[in-house]
Amino acid sequence: MTTSNELSCPMSTATAAAEKVLRASRNAISDIQVDPAFLKVVALIADGGGTVITTGVGTSGDLASGGANLLASHEIPARFIHATDAAHGLLGAITARDILIAVSESGCTPEVVDFAVKAQERASRVVVLTSTPRSALSHPDRIEIVLPVPLEAFPKASCAARSAWFSALTAATAAHRREHSDRDNRRSLPQ
Repeated sequence: MTTSNELSCPMSTATAAAEKVLRASRNAISDIQVDPAFLKVVALIADGGGTVITTGVGTSGDLASGGANLLASHEIPARFIHATDAAHGLLGAITARDILIAVSESGCTPEVVDFAVKAQERASRVVVLTSTPRSALSHPDRIEIVLPVPLEAFPKASCAARSAWFSALTAATAAHRREHSDRDNRRSLPQ
């Protein structure tokens, strides 16, 4: 049987570690900006008519997949394509009407960079979600969203920030679509 004294030492270390991650995550989330670039992504998705394709590799891929699921659960057409699968035949699933959200912490993941280039060659619009400004994924024709996370907060706080960004994007896009739908419905009613 374990006594409370035996638990107090390891638990204080565990508690301190948990609190440190939560504090870093709160800070990373509070640094997310609803700025012109964010609103441009919202309008692009809400008014674009295509499917949102999210991509990434590793943890970024897991977060991108969750982002696609979140968007789709709010009736925003979305799906995830793993960046390596795009290189092996799934690139054909993306069309000129689609929007690619490329998620890469470093902005330099070769498979993600390659997918972004090929999607853009197909006339798809590309959004970059990264923590590294002016990375290999940066391009003048892409919307770049940088979620600055201090190096000591990687990877936990950056995961929280990217998840929160997808939640905010979903809420804003759904609200934008409802507003336009309500306005269009009012216009079609007899006066």
